[in-house]
Amino acid sequence: MYTQGLCFYDGDIYESSGGYGSSWLRRLSWPSMDVLGEVVLPREFFAEGLAIVDDTLCLLTWREGVAFRYTVPDLEPCGLFTYEGEGWGLTAGDGVFYMSDGGSTIQIRDPSTFAGLGRLQVTVGASQTMLLNELEYRDGILYANQWGMESILEIDVASGSVVTVLDASALLDRAQWPGAEVLNGIAFDPEGRMLLTGKHWPFCFLVIEEPAAPPP
Repeated sequence: MYTQGLCFYDGDIYESSGGYGSSWLRRLSWPSMDVLGEVVLPREFFAEGLAIVDDTLCLLTWREGVAFRYTVPDLEPCGLFTYEGEGWGLTAGDGVFYMSDGGSTIQIRDPSTFAGLGRLQVTVGASQTMLLNELEYRDGILYANQWGMESILEIDVASGSVVTVLDASALLDRAQWPGAEVLNGIAFDPEGRMLLTGKHWPFCFLVIEEPAAPPP
């Protein structure tokens, strides 16, 4: 699957897959990954990132300027938003949506109206960080990947500064899975563990934080 958006909600996983004529949205059980529900988008739409607020899922499209809305868990259509520019990644936190468009800024949007509330400039030191893509929010930190790069950025939402870069290059053996493409899927499970996957990846990887070494 060409994974675009990924998130947990009430114990289930919601995933979107992109492509013109092949875009869909699914609800999956955890950890079996059985499909519990599916919506197939019209062929003229390319599905992108997703986020859920108050039992309503918002699904971006790439260049179509439309965000579809669905009730969860049943995935019934319940309206749409429109916006200018491209839609890439989406997550919810602090009572707002955070949205990426492939640039170096994160758009902040109202989850009820999708109106723009501001922008967060993402930087590493004095340099702007481009090609921001998939997003996930947790405890004041935005987790993001950059298109084509195998790392996860931890971004302080108060300042836009990248505070940590997580190296994910060792997750998948490219020689064994030559059809796999870029890293593109970040979520946190009900226990707070990070889940990572990518476009046409055969697996989802659960990232387990190593305990700190005891003092000498």
